[in-house]
This record gives sequence, structure tokens and C-alpha cells, in this order.
Amino acid sequence: MSMEPNVERTVASLSITTTTLSAGIVVLLMRGTMRRGDIDTFRDALTRVQRTRPREVQLDFSGLVDVDAGAAAAVTAAALEAQRTGTAVTVVRASEAVRRGMTVAGGADMLR
Repeated sequence: MSMEPNVERTVASLSITTTTLSAGIVVLLMRGTMRRGDIDTFRDALTRVQRTRPREVQLDFSGLVDVDAGAAAAVTAAALEAQRTGTAVTVVRASEAVRRGMTVAGGADMLR
């Protein structure tokens, strides 16, 4: 599996690393905690990735310790918007606590 160089952005408590896999899948690896104040950083990363028109974006939440309700709702809304433009968005490797937060926010269908 070939990968392009990683790009990392860090703002406050959230870090996002973007990796492009050879199969047309882009992975956004999230680390830290995600709060309402971090959602613009997430949206910017997702928007940049969508410019390349990947068939799938995986939101790898394995490094997230916590997602507050406002951020979970905003992630769900941004992912649904991306899906409307033809990019499948899934959440992978989320902790049980993060999965619960995403489910409450309406993002249960995104969880893998």
C-alpha cells in the first residue's frame, strides 16, 4: 500500500494527520480531544481532502480521547454533506465513549 506524505495540523487539543492510501481512500487520523472550538479545523481538513475527490474518507478516531456533543453533531453534519457530494465518509477505530457520542449525534450509520 503506497502512501503520500503526511500533513499534520495541530490546533489546541486536536491533531489531524492526513494520509492518502493508493486505493483512493483518504484517512484523517484524529488525536486528542475534539471540542466545538476544533470543528473548523476538522471542516478545513475534510474540505481539503474532498478537493481530490476520493471515493472514501475514513475518519480514524483511534487517537481521540473524547468528543463533546457539539463537535460530534458538527462532524456528523459535515460528513453527511461530504456524502452528498459523492464521497463516502466512515468513522473507524473509535473508542466506546466516542462511539456513544457519535450515535447520540446521529452518526451511528458512519461507524465501522
